[in-house]
Amino acid sequence: MAVYMTLGKLEVELLSSPTSFDSRSTTNYGEQPFIGRKAGLQFTGHSPDDIAISLRLHSMFGDPAARIQQLQDIKNNTEVFPLVFASGEYKGTFVLKTVDTTTTQTDGTGALISADVSCTLAEYVGDPAKPNPPGVSSASVKINTSSAPVLPVPTPPTNFFTSVQNAITIAGKVGEAATKVNDIVATAANGDLLSAVGVAGAYAPQLTEMAQQLPVEQFADLSEVKNIAVDSGNVARNLATARNNLNQGATLLQNASTLSGLSSAALPVQNALAAVQVAGPALARLDAHAQIGSRLAGVTP
Repeated sequence: MAVYMTLGKLEVELLSSPTSFDSRSTTNYGEQPFIGRKAGLQFTGHSPDDIAISLRLHSMFGDPAARIQQLQDIKNNTEVFPLVFASGEYKGTFVLKTVDTTTTQTDGTGALISADVSCTLAEYVGDPAKPNPPGVSSASVKINTSSAPVLPVPTPPTNFFTSVQNAITIAGKVGEAATKVNDIVATAANGDLLSAVGVAGAYAPQLTEMAQQLPVEQFADLSEVKNIAVDSGNVARNLATARNNLNQGATLLQNASTLSGLSSAALPVQNALAAVQVAGPALARLDAHAQIGSRLAGVTP
């Protein structure tokens, strides 16, 4: 039987594919009351997406009780897993919030023959300083190519996989850099300006090195590949922004001798962090595409 989708390491096969698949995306607004007229609304952010999946399990195609227990284990262990369809579409990372089971048939001893299971998934955003896990969790997830998934499999450019992994690694380090620079500014603000200036001068070369390690050119080259052009261009632009801001922060730290000078260095590093966070989802999709594509095409990273 062909795999329909995977919830982490748990495969949903074609004959037990969802009887329903509902998704919900919410934008939040705060209500501001006014005297004598209608209240105003102010945008406050986006809620994590919710997905409701209904599954029909039958003993003809496997052990329903075992499948239900697998779902319960994922929920109880608070596992974060990627949701990936066999077509290669990566929905993102989720947690399993609820598992509702309706027994539809048993044998004379009470053993389960069939059941309907309703699951609620919630989008997992995670730590902003750390990119979410890729769309494919391990090589043990099998995708049946006989179902002819609609997935473009271009020949990856040289060092494509290495560039994706390097970008993810350096993106994580930018978050650490932002924290470090904020600590330097806080030290100066607390009255120890001399020590802060010394640490700033010593740390500035690390920002420069970090900026040089961002693989901007590799992703700029990848933007010419049709099937991954949008994500690669997105990553290239944001990594270029991060590089420019890290270099600016390094220069400001190197030359700073006052609290004002140190504080001015924090802004470009924060901008660099924001840029790599914006690039994060595209990086995750590229990583998922690379891993699924390599498996279907027989290409190894």
